[in-house]
Amino acid sequence: MRAIKLFLIMGVAVIAMSAASAQSKKQMIEILTLKADSLQKALSAKSESFHQLEIKQARLEGATEAHNEVIKRLESKADSLTALLMSKDTTIQSLTTKISALRNVVDVLKAQEKEWSTQNEVLQTELAAFKQKGGVPEAIAKDAAVPAASSRPSGAKVPGSKTASPTVNKVAEAGGEPLQATAKE
Repeated sequence: MRAIKLFLIMGVAVIAMSAASAQSKKQMIEILTLKADSLQKALSAKSESFHQLEIKQARLEGATEAHNEVIKRLESKADSLTALLMSKDTTIQSLTTKISALRNVVDVLKAQEKEWSTQNEVLQTELAAFKQKGGVPEAIAKDAAVPAASSRPSGAKVPGSKTASPTVNKVAEAGGEPLQATAKE
């Protein structure tokens, strides 16, 4: 009987250990199940986060492509405007040169007009003196070879004078003797 008792005790011990082992395994399975669920939730969250990042990346790539197109258009427009600006600068430089040349011409013409005004005043003075004296001025007396006004056609300029004033030409048209000016040319 002792063997049976021993066998029974061992059976009970094995059953108790089996039960304890089963209980321990059940608890471990529950713990592992909780950990697996926790890991599954974390994996799901990471997967969702990864998916959101992929969507964001796709949007950013699309925006980048759109911005690159805008940048290309702006660069093209900037190049076009730069070329236009260079063309306008060239035009401005050309016009500035022309303005400078025209100012020089105006200055020359003003000087010439001033000289002609001075000559006209001298001729007016000589004509007035001639009319008062009734004689021939020295300039006409020296140049006796000048043809008479009647032999010249009406409206002809004084011979030998490129710059005869309108007053001198009027005197010549009226039949009077024109006065010769000593023009500085």
